[in-house]
Amino acid sequence: MLLDFEGSLLMIVSLCSNKRMIQIHDISQSYVCFYLFADVLTITKRCPNLVELDLSDGHQLTMASIEYISKGLIDLEHLCLSRCYNIAPTSYTMLASMKDLKNLDIYSLFKESSIKTLSNTLPSMKINHFPFSTVARPTVGLKRSSIWLQRVRD
Repeated sequence: MLLDFEGSLLMIVSLCSNKRMIQIHDISQSYVCFYLFADVLTITKRCPNLVELDLSDGHQLTMASIEYISKGLIDLEHLCLSRCYNIAPTSYTMLASMKDLKNLDIYSLFKESSIKTLSNTLPSMKINHFPFSTVARPTVGLKRSSIWLQRVRD
């Protein structure tokens, strides 16, 4: 059975009251990523025990999304928002209230100088500490036997 993105997301969060990690990439590989505020609201209400959340490439996410994540997912330790271009840079300071948040991945959003400024604002967090995503993205075409320039097939 093939579910659309919305149906897949609802199915996952309806079953995840005890789930500790959600990587939306798991269900959005073949869809353009249009996470909406409603999606973040659903995740924060139905999965309050999340420890890791990856919403990278969520081009529709905004400051309101950050606000709900910071208030609704208090146990969150790792948050990935890489390439979420509609989130205002000042919004990330709201994450300072999250005492358990240790890692924030926001690749492709800021220059190095801005990352250092944000690091000073959020001293307990490691920002862009993990250069590789936990979501594998294999190459295609001539290089389809490698991932991150590492050969995976003989």
